[in-house]
Amino acid sequence: MFNLQQEMSGNKPREINIKLICPSLSKVTQVVAWDDQRIDLGFVARAFGLDPSSLRLNSHFIGRGVDLVASSVTWKSLLSFFSSKGLPTGKDQRDALVVTGKLCKVGLKRGHDSQHFQNGVGKMLEGEILNGQSCKRNHLLDDVNLFKKLKINEDKSDIHDKVDDLSGSIARSQFTCSYASKNLKRIREDETTAANYKRIR
Repeated sequence: MFNLQQEMSGNKPREINIKLICPSLSKVTQVVAWDDQRIDLGFVARAFGLDPSSLRLNSHFIGRGVDLVASSVTWKSLLSFFSSKGLPTGKDQRDALVVTGKLCKVGLKRGHDSQHFQNGVGKMLEGEILNGQSCKRNHLLDDVNLFKKLKINEDKSDIHDKVDDLSGSIARSQFTCSYASKNLKRIREDETTAANYKRIR
């Protein structure tokens, strides 16, 4: 809070607190500035989310430069002018400067930009996820192919082992049969010899 008369009478720049109210938004804010400081209308507009080009204080339009700072009007001269007109001077909340203007569309644009940004990130993550899944699928296919190769090699080795066992069994059976046939032949020869011997007797 400040005493406007003291501010106007002093020569040294003094820090002042100015209350501002935007009725359409039902919002009150406070600006701390030097009394000889040019009014930063861009800052006031951002505080309420208003379009700086449409900003008015106590229904008065104030000329501003490219940087949205008043061309020549200082807070001290502006408050002196409002005081002479019987308008609010911002000394407290009941006497706050009335701020009017159109809502800034930049906020909406930023919202759209952020939405586009989020969509872009979603797509990128989705792409990474899909790439990860494709990599996993490739690894899985490689593992399956490797497993099939190993299985085929094992089957081949089993077949070779079975063939070898079968060959060995056949060879042994042939040997056994030949040995048995030789024994049978010997038995038959013995029986024949015995029979002949009986006949001779």
